[in-house]
Amino acid sequence: PASDEDEPQLADQEELARPRPWVIFAAVAMLPFLDFGLRRIAPDETLSGFRDLTTAVTIISVLPLLVARIAAERAELRQAGSTMRLLEQVIEQAQDAILVLMADGRCAHANDAFCRTMGWSREELVRLRLRDLIAGDGISAGDLQTLIRNGGSWRGTLTRTRRDGTRFPVAAALTALVDARGKTTHIVSVERDISEDRRLREQLIHSERLSAVGQLVAGVAHELNNPLQAMMGLTELMLSEDVRAELRRDL
Repeated sequence: PASDEDEPQLADQEELARPRPWVIFAAVAMLPFLDFGLRRIAPDETLSGFRDLTTAVTIISVLPLLVARIAAERAELRQAGSTMRLLEQVIEQAQDAILVLMADGRCAHANDAFCRTMGWSREELVRLRLRDLIAGDGISAGDLQTLIRNGGSWRGTLTRTRRDGTRFPVAAALTALVDARGKTTHIVSVERDISEDRRLREQLIHSERLSAVGQLVAGVAHELNNPLQAMMGLTELMLSEDVRAELRRDL
């Protein structure tokens, strides 16, 4: 199979084979100059038919270039449209919650998973800001936006607030989208609810604590059992009728 290094070369060849806009513009711009030049060279009315024929031939020669360029642009638009639809399906069907924010913290878009998790619709989220969706017990929305604008990305744990007021932790990865000038235009947040993970971790910690207490109790019982066994054995000997009086005093 061909390597990936051949793909850029094929793309360049297709771009070279495609009529460039400046070629079409130059050909169309030459039409009035060509007509003016023919009128200056052959001003006689008897040659007007020749001038019209030359102009018509030039226009007909330019039309295929123009049609080819329009067809190429339409193909590119169709390809871009299919790519956009594919990306939209990927975002909407993703299991992780995805939130797109404006640079000032306003909500621009949220996928279905984020809307289901938060209990808000897209129309309601557009009217909210980042500070309305984050609880105040952790990092603030302003500090988070400043960190992203300065560092470009941020990873950590946030506490989200649902529509009904309940809170839950999420593992979030926020990334800044910048334009050609390096200015932040949007902030993308990919999140995952870790409430169940925390519950399982706390349950595991509780089980480990119970196991440690059990080991401690078993060790204490073993240490107490040794002298108790000796005391019980001596008591049984003392209660025996076969033991002599002087041996009983020793026991």
